[in-house]
Amino acid sequence: MRVALCGLGKLGWPVAMAWAEAGHDVVGYDISPMAKEIISSRKYPHREERAQEMLEKTTVRVVDSIAAAVALSD
Repeated sequence: MRVALCGLGKLGWPVAMAWAEAGHDVVGYDISPMAKEIISSRKYPHREERAQEMLEKTTVRVVDSIAAAVALSD
């Protein structure tokens, strides 16, 4: 399933990565530029269990707008 998540903060990132790990095609959007920094650096700034491990191999993509996220989801 192609899913979009709007809001990649402390809760949104782990949810997005768990969905991707479960086999879904996940695209995310966040108003903060930190979301793109996290995906490009592959460094998770919070202390959520397994988050860093999932981030290192995630397929989550971050887009620039809600419209783009919606267009890439079911």
